[in-house]
Amino acid sequence: MRPSPEAPLLEYDRIAENRRWTWMILVVFAVLLLPAAVYLNELFTAYFAFGTMFAGTLTEGGELDPQATIARGRLVGLVIALGVVALVAWIKFRLAGRSVIRMVNARPVLTTERASYGRAVENLCIGSGLPEPDLYVIDSRAANACSAGLKPDAASIAVTTGLLELLEYRELEAVLAQELAQIGNLDTRLKTTVAAIVTTLWLPLRIVGTVFRPLFRIHRLIGWMVVVWLATPLVLGYAFALSLGLEMLREDPAFAVVFIGALLLPVYAFVGAPLGGSVIRAALSQEREFLADAEAVLLTRNPAALARALIKMSAAGTRPAGIRDSVSHLFILDPALRSRRLGPTHPRLEDRVSALMRMDSSISLEMVEQARAAGGAFGKNSGAWLAS
Repeated sequence: MRPSPEAPLLEYDRIAENRRWTWMILVVFAVLLLPAAVYLNELFTAYFAFGTMFAGTLTEGGELDPQATIARGRLVGLVIALGVVALVAWIKFRLAGRSVIRMVNARPVLTTERASYGRAVENLCIGSGLPEPDLYVIDSRAANACSAGLKPDAASIAVTTGLLELLEYRELEAVLAQELAQIGNLDTRLKTTVAAIVTTLWLPLRIVGTVFRPLFRIHRLIGWMVVVWLATPLVLGYAFALSLGLEMLREDPAFAVVFIGALLLPVYAFVGAPLGGSVIRAALSQEREFLADAEAVLLTRNPAALARALIKMSAAGTRPAGIRDSVSHLFILDPALRSRRLGPTHPRLEDRVSALMRMDSSISLEMVEQARAAGGAFGKNSGAWLAS
């Protein structure tokens, strides 16, 4: 009989806490989208008012009543805008697991790759009572692993081909145990939801980047010349409009506030909201990684194997090509550590290894250096270190 995925299966039970955090994050996501909802509301109001006036909506006296029409339009726009925001949040939540697997460029595991990978997951699931997750592989010589999914019976684990080649069986088992611990305690549910949200918030800026990227590929100077050419009148126009709005504050404060808010809305959409989402992601408790490490040790009874694995992976290079920063918190080691600007999403490797050394006195400095050397040699031979 398969155990219920809602019941605590592991030692450090974080299920209830992570459920609460997931819903709190969704609420914050909706709040971050509120300016977009306001904009949609005004847009739908304008379309509704124009459409109804054009169609000849009349009052009882037979004359057009613009104020009443705009009021009705604002009500309709508000309903539609809130509906759109709620729908986006719901779709992102429901499809988060599958979208994350696509974002990390993972594919289903091949039969030839199942030997140690599949056997280790199967044994760990039997020992922990967790349902087996779907297994994926990321074609990359970097060494890393991640998990995704909203619940244990619909979760996925993805490992890189470099990880499968670099680690010995016990080390691979320790890494997979760490990912299963996060699945069982719904850490993965929270992280998957955050990944989908942050990706959505960065989408406007990414679209603009996609438009200009071909110019930078032709030549960096050409790209910057076009950006400056387009941005200069835009910045000057914004500066003039803002000064005009500030002057209007004395004459008509209500209109001036709306005017300035409309000017700042694109800045919020392209900069404020993405940065807000990234700060929320960085603020997620790093304690979860420490607890997942401890849970992996309880499952494998082998702290040294996890320590060796983490050290080898870090030395070999952890960043698969094409991995977006918005999903880096899903990995066991941060693939974007060297380029991160908004704070770490993972504890320091030294702190994690030190915690494991306190669990097992057999983990020596000599072993640490040997693992680091093995990982470094693998990374240089495979070129994975270039991407990290």
